[in-house]
Amino acid sequence: MSPHDRARRAISFVIAVVCFVLAPQIASATFRGGATATQSVSTASLVTPSGLSGSFECFSGLLTEGITVSFSGFSDTGQPSGVSYRYTILQNGTVRGSTTSTSRTATLTATQTTDLSQTVWTVQVQATLGSWTSGVGTDSATCKRNNNKGGTF
Repeated sequence: MSPHDRARRAISFVIAVVCFVLAPQIASATFRGGATATQSVSTASLVTPSGLSGSFECFSGLLTEGITVSFSGFSDTGQPSGVSYRYTILQNGTVRGSTTSTSRTATLTATQTTDLSQTVWTVQVQATLGSWTSGVGTDSATCKRNNNKGGTF
């Protein structure tokens, strides 16, 4: 190896060492002064509505039958603010009526083709907050064939 090559390698080595030593010093940063957070972070849980209460009225016609349900309340102590409620009526697992409200009361109607027999409707309430959902509070209402009376749940 010639003296010129040795000198070139030595200079390259010194430059590399200097870069490795000085580069982190150049890139370092420190925080000065105080700042306060503008947002806080916390956790919340959605409570499953329970103790559903309300009334219902059954109706039937030549080709359809249905139910009008008035939800008058339920228990869900401890819900975070901003919660809304999804109210649903199902018959044999099929959603027949649904609405969403921020109120703890709601009225909705569901219909189906007349089946010439007693119909058991499932009524449900579920709390929602953004994309989060609670468990489902459930009760039932039974409409007897050709009996347009209602009841409570």
